[in-house]
Amino acid sequence: PGLEVTEHNCSTRGRCQHPKLFAGPALRHPPHKANTAKTDFTTAYTAHTQPAVPAASTAGSAARTMANIAKPCLVEFIGTFFLAFTIGTAAGQGASLAPLAIGSTLMCAIYWGGHMSGANFNPAVSLAVCIRGKLTPVVCGCYMLAQFTASAVAFAAVSTLLPKVGSPAPGAGVEIGAAFVAELVLTFALCHTVLHTATSSAGGVLICLSRGRQ
Repeated sequence: PGLEVTEHNCSTRGRCQHPKLFAGPALRHPPHKANTAKTDFTTAYTAHTQPAVPAASTAGSAARTMANIAKPCLVEFIGTFFLAFTIGTAAGQGASLAPLAIGSTLMCAIYWGGHMSGANFNPAVSLAVCIRGKLTPVVCGCYMLAQFTASAVAFAAVSTLLPKVGSPAPGAGVEIGAAFVAELVLTFALCHTVLHTATSSAGGVLICLSRGRQ
């Protein structure tokens, strides 16, 4: 009656059939241990560890803070550079498939950088994530600095390759007010999508596709 299974390695999920091999009303079966060795992309992307920011303002803590933030900021710089560079070279020439190129670049960048920095690649996204409480103000400021710097470097690269590419401006016949409203609505849609996918574990495996389509 006091029979107990002390070691039992079972690979089945859900209801285990092995207790039928033993007799005894007091049989106790050890619970299955979750396999945490593998972490899927969704979990790594939505729950990536934020850079630690020590509360103290000593020189040592400041140095540790910069060391912790350097890697994700570099990821934000590289991803933002490629995104802005694609926008400048594709949309700047009026290519018909520019939206596809830009969305695909963003999607790929999120896949390789999402688990390291969260793959914001946009100051508006970083600000929205900070307001939601998923980024500290210090990390958000560092991200935005990296993003603005990457955009400037990308603009310089595009201007070197395509001197006549020009600069962003409303299309022909579009008033500045209409362009402002369009930017406001679409930026809201982007941030709304990010907040409900990238900062939530329920986002699913199509997080990158949803952001790329935005």
